[in-house]
Amino acid sequence: MHVNDVGLVAATVQWRGKLEEMSATASTMALAFSALLYAIFWFVAEPFAASPAPEAAGVVRVLTSPSSMV
Repeated sequence: MHVNDVGLVAATVQWRGKLEEMSATASTMALAFSALLYAIFWFVAEPFAASPAPEAAGVVRVLTSPSSMV
């Protein structure tokens, strides 16, 4: 979650204008970074789990899904 933040929380807190002006951009960026990170973990899960337990790739994918972050 901290990696996915990429400074969006700090930028939101320090925003001097109306929150509505930046909320769409912040939401879009958060969604894009979440999708990108999940795609990376989806493809890296199999090689990551290969040495200790190859069958654990599915578990890694589930644990890194955006819905499990909530």
